[in-house]
Amino acid sequence: DKPTAFVYRLNILQDTDLNTLVAEAKTTHSSSSQISQASLGTILVDIIRRNLDEFHQEILLSPHCTATDFIEMVEKLFEFLQLSSSESDNANLLLLQERAIIVLADVLWYFHKRFHASFVCWLQLQTV
Repeated sequence: DKPTAFVYRLNILQDTDLNTLVAEAKTTHSSSSQISQASLGTILVDIIRRNLDEFHQEILLSPHCTATDFIEMVEKLFEFLQLSSSESDNANLLLLQERAIIVLADVLWYFHKRFHASFVCWLQLQTV
């Protein structure tokens, strides 16, 4: 039985290595004040902004990740890629955007592999 909505929590411990990143799916029934609602696309961009993008595959492989989630991740990554340096307070925006391109390639690949029919329908609606 798949929950209809998810709440994701990122736990990042300051004094340890990058392997401390945990992205776990929680149902919206959780009322903990430490957990905030966020979309997968927003979490993916946040991971990139924090230089933790090597952990993005955990999100892409989640059994709760739907075709709609993949579409939303692509849209959020495109928004991030369209930022200009004047719109961002991050000095290494270009480096982060380079990483975002690699993550975007993975998102498209996993979208294609996991939800092929939905991917083809979505792709036919895109203008290049």
